Amino acid sequence: MIRRRRARFRATFRKMALHWGVRVVLFLQVVVLLALAAYVVLLQLENPVRVMLPLPGGNTSMPLGLVLGGGLLIGAAYTAFLFLPAMLRAASLRRQEQARRREAETKLGAALQAKLAATPPTLSVAESADSQEGA
Repeated sequence: MIRRRRARFRATFRKMALHWGVRVVLFLQVVVLLALAAYVVLLQLENPVRVMLPLPGGNTSMPLGLVLGGGLLIGAAYTAFLFLPAMLRAASLRRQEQARRREAETKLGAALQAKLAATPPTLSVAESADSQEGA
């Protein structure tokens, strides 16, 4: 029994460590990419460089900062599109759960109203004391 508990604990710990390890690596990747982007922006501010881009309409010369900004915007849009299905699924599940909860609340409310309507009214303590004094 103790061995099973230890094995279960180890498996849970490994899963948790793997989960947090992945989160730490992702965080470090974002920090490194932001640091690289900041470094390139600083270099661009100190020494403006123009980059030749081979576009379908011909070669276009653009400042490196503009090219970097466009790349960052494209990367942000790509990341947003990656997260979009998961976010939509979570929102859909949340809406379904709220609808189920509302439906259950209305059913419980209706059942309570029916039960209250079926029970005969009882006299309160004050009403029973008044009826005894009057007799």
